[in-house]
Parts: sequence; structure tokens; C-alpha cells
Amino acid sequence: MCPLRSSVVLIVGRALCGLPRSVMRDGLRLLFGLALLGQVCVAQAERYVVVNGQRQTQQQIFALERAHCGPVPNGHYWLNYRNGIWGYAGNPRPQGHIADNCRNPGRRPSLSERGMLFSPHDYVR
Repeated sequence: MCPLRSSVVLIVGRALCGLPRSVMRDGLRLLFGLALLGQVCVAQAERYVVVNGQRQTQQQIFALERAHCGPVPNGHYWLNYRNGIWGYAGNPRPQGHIADNCRNPGRRPSLSERGMLFSPHDYVR
């Protein structure tokens, strides 16, 4: 829910009292528009994650993100709860293990740190 929605409606509603009809009509249109805008804010924050054909609740999504050690994008997935293997719905090919992010939390060393960078004169030798 947008935190400013209720306070904006209250302020605009109080400002409309005692005004001419034309101004009140325009104000009501503004109020209705603000209410619709508030509904858009709610819709943008909603998550849509489907696992094994079941839409996940917010608490289930948080549990998946804890198990994944990172965010889970909106989408349709399959997940074997016994072994943690997951994939995209409609594609039987496994994409990985749900805890893959947890196993390697640090960054990968750069090419220079691994000694894999070459200078142009290395190719001439």
C-alpha cells in the first residue's frame, strides 16, 4: 500500500468542503484519480511467483528467497522439495539447485587475480 494515499485523500477531501459544484466536481475527479493511483501502487508491489502450479504467498516467497540466498524473480517454476533441484515451468531441464547462491557467497576472483591476463608480447613468444 502506498503510505501517502490515505493522507492525500483526507487532505483533498477536507479541502473540497464548501466549494462551488464545478470545483467540487473537479476535485472529486482528482480524488478518484488519486484513489486509482493508490491502487496502482499496490499492484506494483505485488509478487507473482508460481511453483509447481501453485501461486506462492508472500511468506512462501520469503521462505524461497531465504533458501535461495537471494531474490526470486516473478515467474513460473518447478521445484523438487526433496532434493532442491529447480527449473522453469514447461521445461523439464533442471536449472540448478535452490541453494547454489548460498554455496559461493563471495565474488569470483578477477582474471588478473587468477593469473589469466596476457600482454601482447606473451603471444609473440
